[in-house]
Amino acid sequence: MFSLCALAAPWALGDDEAASEAARRQIENRKGKIRAYLEVLKEEPDSTQLRLDVARACLELAELGAVEVDGESVVHLAKDQAWLILTKEPEHQVARGLVVLLENHKLPPLVGPEEEAPEALLAAQAAFEAGDPAAAQAELDALPTPPAAALLYRGACRLLLWDLAGAREALAAILEKRPRDPHALRYFAKCDEREGKFEGARDGYLRAIVEAPDLESAWQDLAWVARHAGQEVRRTRLAKLATVREGEGGRLSIVLATSEKNPVTDSWLVYAATRAKWRKETFAARFPAAKEYVHTFAEEREAWEKALGAWRHFQSKANGLTDPDLDRLGVLAAGGHLAAFVYVEEHDPAFREALGAEGGVSRDAVRLYLQDVVLVPRGQ
Repeated sequence: MFSLCALAAPWALGDDEAASEAARRQIENRKGKIRAYLEVLKEEPDSTQLRLDVARACLELAELGAVEVDGESVVHLAKDQAWLILTKEPEHQVARGLVVLLENHKLPPLVGPEEEAPEALLAAQAAFEAGDPAAAQAELDALPTPPAAALLYRGACRLLLWDLAGAREALAAILEKRPRDPHALRYFAKCDEREGKFEGARDGYLRAIVEAPDLESAWQDLAWVARHAGQEVRRTRLAKLATVREGEGGRLSIVLATSEKNPVTDSWLVYAATRAKWRKETFAARFPAAKEYVHTFAEEREAWEKALGAWRHFQSKANGLTDPDLDRLGVLAAGGHLAAFVYVEEHDPAFREALGAEGGVSRDAVRLYLQDVVLVPRGQ
């Protein structure tokens, strides 16, 4: 038997529709393969080839734009297979290569765009960015006195080449001088991950995120190791319905995401009005020595606090008034997590000055937020 639907594809569709339909068929085909491989693996858990087949199909899915299979991240699933191979065959080069391929190894540049530097340093950076850690390490080793920034690249290269002792040595040298360097903390944690010390790795990734919540690679690493402790990363994203926009001549305006007017939008208007006032008046009054406006943690925190205060006022006037985002904000505040939430989820690089500072947010508070709010039991 055959159907009219089968006859209609792909030539009866427009080019874009045909391409989309073909892509969907490819995605479903790869997902079917993965499911079949995983079923066979239940009977043959020691099959290295089957695990490589799963990882390969996951990579093909990722290239097609698919991010998960039956609720599982394709990246996590592929890395799981490589890791399970390495637990039995620690020297398996293909599995090692898969682990490296599935990780994010973007680092701050060794050399600025306008900066003069030794040829070897430029070559090391180019080799690292091209995915050749051996060549990058050779260039770094050729430098008589490599700059401090090169130690991070050296540690990363050694890690990628599976020289864990060498990686720890280079990274420890950085952390001795800069104990809160987020990239060094992350790579040091990755040494623990390579050795299967997932609890130590998780703690290291948390330390890196405390210092730099915008370090996306540390979040990716945390998500993978958390799975091995039966946890998952769940960020709190609240939709702000009012924002501040700067127009010509620095003129500020408040933009609402909806035409409705109600206690929810009024609460968000308080958020936006607070931020607008900071830009016009409060920042200059708080920081008279500053030459120009900077988005500060103090501004963002105050805006969220006032939005929540407005929402609580409206709730006190009307029983049963609810909103998922503003109610969630209230729960965070009741748990003592509002400042840490603002620092992590609304992060701006300028906020780092508030970390551990008077009137800012403590490292312990940020870590507690990550442990108690962001890391949750899988499937909860």
